[in-house]
Amino acid sequence: MQVQHNYRKQDQLFHMVMHLPVAVAAVSEAVQSILTQEFGRTSTIIPNSVDCDRFRPGPLSSHPYSAVLTAPANEVTFY
Repeated sequence: MQVQHNYRKQDQLFHMVMHLPVAVAAVSEAVQSILTQEFGRTSTIIPNSVDCDRFRPGPLSSHPYSAVLTAPANEVTFY
């Protein structure tokens, strides 16, 4: 099956890359643990995060912004 073949190739590539002499980052303690146990690699935790105090929805507006994108007549028009 093609999907299994692609998965195997990706898995092989991942395992080869894990032996390169480069720094490794983990997104959590769980991933860090796997990298240590499975590959003997040390890693720095750099969590996936968003500063929710800085990035949050703004106040609701009575006139929400909208945009219309158009293309030449022989192409698709997006609204």
